[in-house]
Formats: sequence, C-alpha cells, structure tokens
Amino acid sequence: IFRWMANSIFIASATTLLVLMCDSLAAYGLARLRLPGGRYILALIVATLMIPGQIILIPMYLILNRIGWLDTPWALIVPAGAGAFGVFLLHQFFLEIPRDLEDAATIDGCSRLRIYWYIILPLSKPALSVLAIFTFLASWNDFIGPLVFLESLDKYTLPVGVALFQTSYLAEYGLVLSACVICTIPALVFFLLFQKHIIKGISLSGLKE
Repeated sequence: IFRWMANSIFIASATTLLVLMCDSLAAYGLARLRLPGGRYILALIVATLMIPGQIILIPMYLILNRIGWLDTPWALIVPAGAGAFGVFLLHQFFLEIPRDLEDAATIDGCSRLRIYWYIILPLSKPALSVLAIFTFLASWNDFIGPLVFLESLDKYTLPVGVALFQTSYLAEYGLVLSACVICTIPALVFFLLFQKHIIKGISLSGLKE
C-alpha cells in the first residue's frame, strides 16, 4: 500500500507541476499578448472540455505504446500536462491584472518572460492554488488511466491497488476500508490547508468580456 501511495504522490505532484507550467504559459499568451485569432483559439480550447476522456483513450493508448511509455509514470503525467480547464481559469484571472504593471515593467526593460515570472505569477497565486488543488486531486483519484496504461503491480497507484483487494469471490473489507482511509488523507489535508485559496481563487476568476 505504501508503495502505491508513493507512486500516487509522485504522479499527482509531477502532473500538477506540469499543468501549472503549461496552462499558465498558454493562458498568459492568450490573455496578455495580442495574438491574431486568440479569441477563437481560446474558444477551441474550451470546446475540448465537451469531449469525454473515454473517446481518446484508445488513440492515447496506441500513441503511448508506439513511443514506449506504457507501464511507466510518464503515461499518466505527460498526457495530463495541459488541460483546457486550467487554461480557461488562468486566462480569466490574468485578464483582471492591470496592464499598467506590464507597461511599467516594459519601460524598465523587462522582457515578456520576466514579466510573466516576476509579475503575473506572483499576482496569480490564488488561481494557481485552485488549479493545483483540483489537478492534484483529479490525478490522485484517477482510476481509468492507471488501470489501462499500467501493468506492473509495483507501479500501480492507490485507487487501482485498492481494487485488487476485491475479487468476484472474496472481498477483504478490512484492507479495503483501511486503504480507503489512507487514500482520503492527502485529499483532506490539501483541502484543509488551501480551502481559503479555493474560495478566493474562484471568486476572483469570474468571467470578463
């Protein structure tokens, strides 16, 4: 169980960091740079939220098999590294940041990358915290991905490992309930530590035309 927990912590943490990096860069480009067709690009990204994950499961399996990532943590980390929800959430938050701050930094000789790193990201901690919590919990509770892409017993995550305690003829209820308690501890700790950031981030990430 503790090996599965270590796998879950590594995969969820790596996925969260990758999502924060990719989504924040994409949202910054769409929100702060005057890209041609940026509004349509954002609409196309948001439209992908309507595509069920089960539809792309088989194509993703074939791609991961071709590049040799099956039965590795990268099969769960890299495909989840960029999500439409995170881009939309951060895009709406970035729109609320005054452009005067960027103009002042540009006058002082600050590059776009330095503006993103030293101005935009520090001011976006509430939205980044919300996205980090949602991403971590989604990766932590993911069952379909590890079940399909992982084969070795020692590489399973906690949700898939707990399912092994139940068979068609026998269910180890003591082990199942104990493992479920272990599964809920990280999620509960995350929520208790960052619940203020969740409320603040959602309230500050409202829609803006």
